[in-house]
Amino acid sequence: MQFAAKRSIIPNAVREVSLEEMLRARDERAERQRELLEKYGLPVLSVTLNIAGGVKNTPMIRTLFGICMDKVRAAVEHSGGGIVDLEEVFADTGCEAQMGVSGISAKRLKAIACGLEERDETGRLYDIDIIDENGEKLSRPTERKCLICDNPVKLCARSRRHTAGELFSRTNELIAGELSRIIEAAAYFALIKEVEATPKPGLVDLDNNGAHTDMDLELFRQSAAATSPFFGKMAYAVFTWKDGDAAALMKTLRRTGMDAEYAMLAATNGVNTHKGLIFSLGLLTAAAALCIKCGCDFDEIAPWVKTLVQSEGSETVSAATNGSRVYDKYGARGARGEAEGGYENAFLAAAAIERRLHDGMSENDAHVLSLMELTERMDDSNLLHRGGMDGLRFFKAESAKINALPESGRIERIRLFDAEAIKRNLSPGGAADMLCAGIFLNRIKNELF
Repeated sequence: MQFAAKRSIIPNAVREVSLEEMLRARDERAERQRELLEKYGLPVLSVTLNIAGGVKNTPMIRTLFGICMDKVRAAVEHSGGGIVDLEEVFADTGCEAQMGVSGISAKRLKAIACGLEERDETGRLYDIDIIDENGEKLSRPTERKCLICDNPVKLCARSRRHTAGELFSRTNELIAGELSRIIEAAAYFALIKEVEATPKPGLVDLDNNGAHTDMDLELFRQSAAATSPFFGKMAYAVFTWKDGDAAALMKTLRRTGMDAEYAMLAATNGVNTHKGLIFSLGLLTAAAALCIKCGCDFDEIAPWVKTLVQSEGSETVSAATNGSRVYDKYGARGARGEAEGGYENAFLAAAAIERRLHDGMSENDAHVLSLMELTERMDDSNLLHRGGMDGLRFFKAESAKINALPESGRIERIRLFDAEAIKRNLSPGGAADMLCAGIFLNRIKNELF
């Protein structure tokens, strides 16, 4: 597996395009708009991106375009409109989409477009044009602002106030910031949804504090709020990383992870609520960001996790912890082993959640039932720490009995099991971490891949 550790974390070279190519692309776009107008007699909505410099298409740019298109679709549907004959193009000259829109006037569409362009800083990169039924391109009521300053963009362009390099850097910062915010929000979502999933045997949930005397629901919520911004920082570090050395990147990520631990402990008055998840979600965050940056599919997240872990070798062995003591006694690998295996259990949980949601199950029950599959499958180091091998065997056996029931009858049985787990002081914290990671993976798959 040494090959994986040598994978470059810098995307493959992309091609700069010429002015002639950009002009030709503009003419082809105009022709497609004319075809839509003649065929349907509807307003035409055109989406491109304002990307400074000669490189108009990278994996991160394509991801941002997908986010923009999701916002466009949602805004049109929310306003009662329908999209007709959508065509998307992903070329060296940039990403673009042309579509007819029914049920909404061109004037209203222009207001929607301006709202998307002005909603936040990233909207400055969106270029959404509206052509009415007569072929007239509607003008903006106000002039757009510069990417770097708040002056009108035409004024800055005429005076060449900012260099191409400055505009290119600002563009990349905006894209990295937007993608990082989405990943941060997904991490917070996962942290909250995991702790609120109810019932969970032996774990803190909406019903009780499980087998824990030092933790409750509010403490976990405070910890989630304190730690989630650091996952955004990790993602941003990856998106803006210019060195191809995975080991150097991991050092930066570890420093950010340590900052997250300090923030967690400050928020919880020293209680360890999410230390394991800071490690696991941190790695998955970085791996997902690397996939986006390098144009990889969602399935490449696991190999990227292994790349990052292997880049450190064995130099990260730390002081004795509950997990390390369990490993010494029972050989259970814990959080480090999950990482070295590419988080197989987290991906299985993500797939189980996705399947159950697709079948119409409630979000809560999908999470709870997927957790029980994890507790049956995993040699949970937290169970070993609390109950030894007997405790682990008991928990896995009871989980297997529950999982053998029809899905519709499992929740009430899990509530009964919760009482017994509390009585025995058993809490499957490792499985809960993988459930959280699975929720995170399912979230970013739907939003970014």
